Amino acid sequence: MPFRVREEGRVVVIDLTGDFSKTLSDAVRSLIEGGKRDFVISLKNISSISSWDLGLIISLLRRVKEVSGSLKLSHLNSNIKALFEITALDRIVEIYSTDEEALKSFGG
Repeated sequence: MPFRVREEGRVVVIDLTGDFSKTLSDAVRSLIEGGKRDFVISLKNISSISSWDLGLIISLLRRVKEVSGSLKLSHLNSNIKALFEITALDRIVEIYSTDEEALKSFGG
């Protein structure tokens, strides 16, 4: 599986470890159905992303917002961060340097 899921209190952290895939979308849907609402997606092990990957992130963000949840990103390398800035996606998704910073942003 191209990602690892772990829970930090009420927040689900998804550590991407390989290519994005439909299984990520299915996993998030299952977690939402199980009552989870807040997510951090860590791109620490990802060196580049495609337009398809961007579309998947937007889709996940929309799905999470539909249930009044939050999706935040962490560990974007400089190239991925620049892509988010160029596409203005950094205005609709919160980006943090580390998982810890992203987790703190959820409060208690």
